[in-house]
Amino acid sequence: MALGQSGRPHYAAERASELPKVLLGVSLATVAVPIITAIFG
Repeated sequence: MALGQSGRPHYAAERASELPKVLLGVSLATVAVPIITAIFG
């Protein structure tokens, strides 16, 4: 039981640390696209 639980929090922590990067990338893309279209459009 201890072995089964020791693997999951580590995986969850890695996923949690990855999530802000993904959200940041999405928000940056959402902001960048209108700016790029305004410049080149």
